[in-house]
Amino acid sequence: KQFSNGLDRFNQPFNQFGISPHYKWLTVHAGYRSMEFSEHSLSGALFLGGGVEIAPTKGIVSGSVAFGRFLRAIPKGGVDGVSVSLPSYERWGGAAKLKVGKEKNYIEFIYFKATDKKESIPFDTSTNVLPADNQIFGLKFMKSIGEKLSFQGAYHYSMFTPNTYLPIAKIERFTYINKLFSPRFNSRFNSSYNFQVDYEIKGYRIGAKFKRVDPDYASLGAVFITNDVQEFSGTLSKPFLKNRVNVNFGIGTTRNNLDRNQIATQRRLAMNGSVNISLIKNLSISLSYNSFSTDVVAI
Repeated sequence: KQFSNGLDRFNQPFNQFGISPHYKWLTVHAGYRSMEFSEHSLSGALFLGGGVEIAPTKGIVSGSVAFGRFLRAIPKGGVDGVSVSLPSYERWGGAAKLKVGKEKNYIEFIYFKATDKKESIPFDTSTNVLPADNQIFGLKFMKSIGEKLSFQGAYHYSMFTPNTYLPIAKIERFTYINKLFSPRFNSRFNSSYNFQVDYEIKGYRIGAKFKRVDPDYASLGAVFITNDVQEFSGTLSKPFLKNRVNVNFGIGTTRNNLDRNQIATQRRLAMNGSVNISLIKNLSISLSYNSFSTDVVAI
């Protein structure tokens, strides 16, 4: 739609529609949709296209695929002379996920790729907008041993090029990457890790978690990613009086500047505790405590 008063013109380019019909173990997405594959691959990004999710209730194999346009081409000055956004290259991408196993014992393989079309808008040196290319391989798993011990984790490897105008440069050390990706002089290769273990003994629930995201890790399919972070955390919980009283405690440390390229490193310590009391029907009491401290250490 267009609205005009003879002097100004206003476009309404924001009509977006999508459907996701579901039948038994099959879900089909069409139109403007967003799908969740993993936190560090395709996560929350809106695209115009289609996708399929297959999750049979009786089998051990499930999966998802998605493909579409993640950004439309918007040259400098906007569309039809009306500035509606920053310039952007037309971006197309897709993702696939294969899961083998059930809820507490499974392994997932994830692949994501997105590319900006260089020819979709004129190159303009006055803007800081450049065509990018990204491929991500991911692996997620969970393993339960009995009813009291479980392991889970995720690993993602991102190959990201922020400017595809630069010439292709073959990698000499890891030659297999040249067959999967077109590395350039500014290409970045980064990883993210996330591992967690939970154990229950004599009513106590103990958990430990490790998370690391490399400083330059990026995904063209994720709306928001916190990179340059490393985290260790632990939790302890215990129910009393037949689950009428539950006590929880957690502690964690976080730091940045993992490659030590910054002049200072920020370290954070967080602690939290809570007590949930439900001794009388329809009445519960919750008490909580939180503490945060931050230190900045110059290198």
